[in-house]
Amino acid sequence: MSQLLPAVALAANLEPYKKLLGVLVRKDCISLAVSNAYLNLAEPLGGLMLREGRLSARSLQRMLADQQLAGFIVGCEVDDVPEQQPQQPPQEQQVTASQKQAVQQVQGVLEQLSPGLQGGWYGAWSAAAVAAWIAVTISAHVLRHAVALIQSVI
Repeated sequence: MSQLLPAVALAANLEPYKKLLGVLVRKDCISLAVSNAYLNLAEPLGGLMLREGRLSARSLQRMLADQQLAGFIVGCEVDDVPEQQPQQPPQEQQVTASQKQAVQQVQGVLEQLSPGLQGGWYGAWSAAAVAAWIAVTISAHVLRHAVALIQSVI
């Protein structure tokens, strides 16, 4: 499986007029959102429960079969970090082993559907960090930020 790129590096390699998939890995589920071909609007695609830390690859394949993707970007939701703990790098901040396994499973399915599809790492973040996340689905929010970051580079 290929290494996840920083969002800026992913932006430099995107094919034009294809969609970007946003993947939010939570403790018990994965939420998906997909952009339009212009990368200026994202819409929730759905979610999949993690059962005993495992992802239903067949369900994910069905959800993504008709999508023309230029790439995907992954984020992991983590618990709030108490202030007394030393700050870890964002990509390592409290990402659990089951979340790492889920990311690898998603990468595996995407590799089967679209060999060579590049992925980016949005990072680990806390749902409590921004109150506005309550108003929108978290997966769409992650994708919108990723798209905004990518558009600022292009």
